[in-house]
Amino acid sequence: MHHWLYQRTMSKSRKLEKYGAFGLVLFTAVPFPTTGAYSACLAAILFFIPFRVAFLSISFGVLVSAVIMGIITYPLY
Repeated sequence: MHHWLYQRTMSKSRKLEKYGAFGLVLFTAVPFPTTGAYSACLAAILFFIPFRVAFLSISFGVLVSAVIMGIITYPLY
């Protein structure tokens, strides 16, 4: 039933596999569809990253993504 979700997460997680917890930050910080906190949580579970490390990495990635989107969308007038 959720086979497509597993396949999609595994295909988008090359960075995570290479860099570990820092890969979670990169995976979450990139403001593209399907690279958000929910997908990063699933990837952390699939790659057996400890909860505390995953939580801090994903939280930092979400903050970086928010700053990037704020800078892009802030009106410059």
